[in-house]
Amino acid sequence: MSDTNATSYRLTRFTPGGVLEVIMISYPLMLTALSANLMIFCDRVILSRYSLEAMNSASAAATMYATFVFFGIGITAIAEVFVGQYNGDRKFSKMSIPVWQMIWFSLALGVIFYLIAEFACHLLIHKHLIRYGDPYFKWMMKFGFLLPLISALGSFFIGQGKTLLVTATAIISNIANFFLDIIFVFGYKDVIASMGAEGSAIASVISQSLQCIILFVVFLSPKYAKKFKTRRARLNFKLMKQCLKIGLPVAFSRTMEVLCWAIIPLFLTSVGHSYISVYSINQGIFILFAFFSDGMSKAITAIASNMLGAERKDLIKKLLSSSILVHLGIAAFLLLPMVIFPHFFVDLFLSTKDSQSEIIKYHSTLVMKPMWIFFMIDGLVWIIAGILTAGGDTRFILIANITSLWLFALTPIYIILHYFPHSPSTPGFIILVYAIANISLFLWRYFSNKWHTLKINTNE
Repeated sequence: MSDTNATSYRLTRFTPGGVLEVIMISYPLMLTALSANLMIFCDRVILSRYSLEAMNSASAAATMYATFVFFGIGITAIAEVFVGQYNGDRKFSKMSIPVWQMIWFSLALGVIFYLIAEFACHLLIHKHLIRYGDPYFKWMMKFGFLLPLISALGSFFIGQGKTLLVTATAIISNIANFFLDIIFVFGYKDVIASMGAEGSAIASVISQSLQCIILFVVFLSPKYAKKFKTRRARLNFKLMKQCLKIGLPVAFSRTMEVLCWAIIPLFLTSVGHSYISVYSINQGIFILFAFFSDGMSKAITAIASNMLGAERKDLIKKLLSSSILVHLGIAAFLLLPMVIFPHFFVDLFLSTKDSQSEIIKYHSTLVMKPMWIFFMIDGLVWIIAGILTAGGDTRFILIANITSLWLFALTPIYIILHYFPHSPSTPGFIILVYAIANISLFLWRYFSNKWHTLKINTNE
């Protein structure tokens, strides 16, 4: 790496690591995450209008499906780190190589996911949720390789700071999903029969396929093929191994995290209908707003990867402080829908006015306040995790997440629901303990300055 490249590093026209650069790279990725999260949110709202039972079943099945799919995404998204470091080091002809490794990996996952859908559904879906959960899970799982594939293709553009295309395809996919969701869930005249939760899954599969096709066509276009050699679809076992080495801890971390959230509904189903309804509603609302943290974390990984590739680690501190300022601004903005007027989103899920619905509404609204605090703390974790991922310190992310989730979220919820007085809003307050424990671990790791473990340039 030459001194000239190191000193002249610049990813955008704004000051490296400054607030404007963070916003410039983050906002398209936030819109991308919003599009994906809005898809989940709309699915739940539409299904709640069809049947609360269908919504609860699909929510639980979707969380179990996400346990497997996020494992794949956690690995394929790591290509972003390699693309970013190659881009920062001006090695353009190498940038498509890690992407192709993750494309092949995604396709291999398709075989595994298909077998899981065919033979493991009855083991993974609670018997009380099987009516709607079984067809939903099977459709989503059989095509579960699509999201890791989208993540692999998107990493090529995100790693360069070119995020608008990824955003545009996500928005197109989301719009398609919204209209297909309504048609397939409720049916359309005598042409398409009402399919409930299964229809929601089919709509998601079609929408994800559309997004994947668009990204693939652009990735293979002559413009990118000439400069970045994107049509060289070769297996590189050495780089594949390196991607897996860095990506597997992230994948296991995300899998264990989602598995934790998938197990909680199993506890709640045995406690009562209002418990799982409150959990499903608040989880759906949180997923909607999580696009801020998700988009910023991906942006920080892209920016930090380029900085490390250009040997400008000194800019990371500024990147961190700028990101925190942006995040706090977002948290202040979310005070309005989450704390001051929380009933607005909760009411979208409840179409009846009986006593059971009033109980669900009361506790769902109550949980929105601790959920805002959780969002603020968890967002800081995502910011630091973005930097640690760029530095290759993914093993720590695995250990910290597993420790915090299972010791400070899942275990306390289980104990309190079985041995202490509780209400449908209790889990929402317990999760704050997990957030505090997690941010403590991530802050300690960042300030230890031991997280820069991946240096691609020194490995060649």
